[in-house]
Amino acid sequence: MNKSTNNAGWDNTDLQALKESEARFRSIVLWSPDAIIVSDAKGKIEYINPAAEKFFNRKMESFTGKDFGLSLIDGETTEIDIFRPGKDPGVGDMHVVETEWLNKKAHLIIIRDITERKLIQEALRENAMKYRALFETANDAILLFADGKWDDCNEGALKVFGCTREQIIGQDPTRFSPPTQPDGRASNEEAFKLINLAYTTGPQFFEWTHCRADGTPFAAEVSLNRLDLKGKPYIQAIVRDISDRKQAAEKELELAKAREIDRLKSLFIASMSHELRTPLNSIIGFSGIVLQGLAGELNDEQKKQIGMIKSSGAHLLALVNDVIDVTKIEAEKIQLTIEEFDLARLVREIRDSFAPALKEKGLTLKLDQPDKLAMKSDERRVKQIIMNLVSNAVKFTDKGSIGIRVAGDLPAGRHGGERISIAVKDTGMGIKAEDMGKLFKQFSRIIVPGQALREGTGLGLFLSQKLAGILGGKTDAASKFEQGSEFTLTLPIEYKEAKT
Repeated sequence: MNKSTNNAGWDNTDLQALKESEARFRSIVLWSPDAIIVSDAKGKIEYINPAAEKFFNRKMESFTGKDFGLSLIDGETTEIDIFRPGKDPGVGDMHVVETEWLNKKAHLIIIRDITERKLIQEALRENAMKYRALFETANDAILLFADGKWDDCNEGALKVFGCTREQIIGQDPTRFSPPTQPDGRASNEEAFKLINLAYTTGPQFFEWTHCRADGTPFAAEVSLNRLDLKGKPYIQAIVRDISDRKQAAEKELELAKAREIDRLKSLFIASMSHELRTPLNSIIGFSGIVLQGLAGELNDEQKKQIGMIKSSGAHLLALVNDVIDVTKIEAEKIQLTIEEFDLARLVREIRDSFAPALKEKGLTLKLDQPDKLAMKSDERRVKQIIMNLVSNAVKFTDKGSIGIRVAGDLPAGRHGGERISIAVKDTGMGIKAEDMGKLFKQFSRIIVPGQALREGTGLGLFLSQKLAGILGGKTDAASKFEQGSEFTLTLPIEYKEAKT
């Protein structure tokens, strides 16, 4: 078959094929997103496509005839940095192919812009480094879960659970959980339910009770989040120990309850002061009137019975008063009235008030004190303490005497001193050494074998010690069994409110 030729002697069919091939080449070169550069065998640039102009931010004229500047080896792919006037530097993958251009040996240089990809890779690398740094240094336990087992954990997990890595890796998610949670849910069933929710619906946040390796339970906040790592899905668990925070919250709740109890105590004090004291005072008062015969003559048995009513009423009133004082002290509701008074006069009044009781028991009372001793404190509370000490001495002394000695630091030229002491000494039954620790406790009663229990509330010495402390002083006791006791009250001569 004959082929047609043109005037130049070209075969028309071959010429058409060449034109089509050139058109395809130009289409590829012109529209390729990659930069395409043609250089001669020595590296002088002869052609660049539009993508190269855009990539380098320069026109073709500024390239033509210039040395490419890099080693060109056939078949080699190299990552290169690109300087682009007026734009940020870029990164490209350069591939070189030996070819012919205009019937001469040439290099076809194809450069793919990988700047964005490199930025993404760098960002991913930085994020991975940050995550790893966080993973390794976090105080919280961070664990990775996959295929039904813990796959990895950080140092924080070892500290939180108090275990080794081998005790976690390869274990199921409830390795350090009690069989059931505080609300009764089964730990194993609930844990896998929450993990499945994190896989399918999104992050899960909840409180969980864990156990340390030694079995100690602790409260924790847990977050579960899905991560795709190593080509498969993982669950990241972050466990934060909140036991200290829980304890602080419980403590605050206890303080709130204590404040509420104090409020109720105040209401109780106000109610008891009126509701109990008023009828008791009436019982004691009317019993006294009847005993005096003002309501008619009484026989001996009636006097005895009404006397018992009056005595029991007085005892109950004393108990009520002591309980109210104790409640006030515990609720810090004690109010002081600070004023100057003569302590020597007060002690003489106390001595005189016990005269009938002393006479009834055949006891004598010796008083050793200055004629006058100025003191600045709460006179009523000082009297209450001394009365308690003397009352105890009278109660536990069946024969002999009671002594009250008032002494102070009395420098020349002034009355009174920094501190004074009021000692009450008796010749009573005394106290055994093993019972001394019971003296200043609430409702403490010392039982002596073979002797009847002495009447009292068991609050007198406790109150005396507490009141002495409130007034800036203290009470001390010394005793020998069957030889007597000595109780000493020490107070500042001038009360000064404690600095907070």
